[in-house]
Amino acid sequence: MTLHRLRHSVATFLVERGDILAAQYRLGHRDARTTLRTYSHVLPMTDHQAATTLELLLHP
Repeated sequence: MTLHRLRHSVATFLVERGDILAAQYRLGHRDARTTLRTYSHVLPMTDHQAATTLELLLHP
C-alpha cells in the first residue's frame, strides 16, 4: 500500500465514522467542504447505517 492510498483510506474511515473535522485536519484541508466534496461518496452508506440503527431502536 502506498502512502497516498493509506492517506485516503484513513480519511474515508474517518468520514464514514462521521468525524469530518478529524479527516479535514489529517488531510490538511482548510475547509471541511473540501473534505466532504472529496469523500462524500461514503456518506450514503453511512446514512443507510444510521437509518438501520434508528429502525432497530424504534422497532426492537
